[in-house]
Amino acid sequence: MLFSIRSLLSLSIILTASGGFARTHDHPHKQAVIESIDTNTANLIDISDRIWAYAETAIKENQSSEALASYAEQNGFQVTRGVAETPTAFVAEYGSGRPIIGILGEFDALPGLSQKAVPFKSVLEEGGAGHGCGHNMFGTASLGAAVAIKELIEAGELKGTIRFYGTPAEEQFFGKLWMIRAGLFDDVDVVMDWHPNAETKAHVQSSLAMVDFEVEFFGQAAH
Repeated sequence: MLFSIRSLLSLSIILTASGGFARTHDHPHKQAVIESIDTNTANLIDISDRIWAYAETAIKENQSSEALASYAEQNGFQVTRGVAETPTAFVAEYGSGRPIIGILGEFDALPGLSQKAVPFKSVLEEGGAGHGCGHNMFGTASLGAAVAIKELIEAGELKGTIRFYGTPAEEQFFGKLWMIRAGLFDDVDVVMDWHPNAETKAHVQSSLAMVDFEVEFFGQAAH
């Protein structure tokens, strides 16, 4: 989770720093954001653990959404809940002017993947939901990155707006589509996200269109 925060922070700093692009390894703000991560690590781990335990599925992520939204408010963000006519979607924003940097945070669980917090398959509740894709860390680490950038804006070290998107229902209903249709991304300059994986790497991709197709699987169920 800490690697993901640092990756998002590096790009955010490059984009918000006066004077344009710079190499992150010698950027003067690097130590400040590392210190922010270290200071807030215990709180972020606590939120991640709670969202893991809540294991709430699409559009039912009431406790998970509130955990993230409340933490954003505690850190000085202006939070708008229930956006795009979706009760568990929210936007948390700090700063003013451009660039406007968006960071995505997912937090929904999957049906039927109940799992104890151990590195092997061990069902906690038979038939219950669970986090099979690490979304308990996804939203939490993204918000941690947003908070660190907010602190630099607040200190007058950076200019612009940092905006955290609490994006529900990714696993089943692609909740971001409703947020896009509501115009919540119309004014952003760049949107970033991350996802738990077995390796650390970066991808750059466009998001100008979506192609629908149907696939029918036979045999053992898989995600």
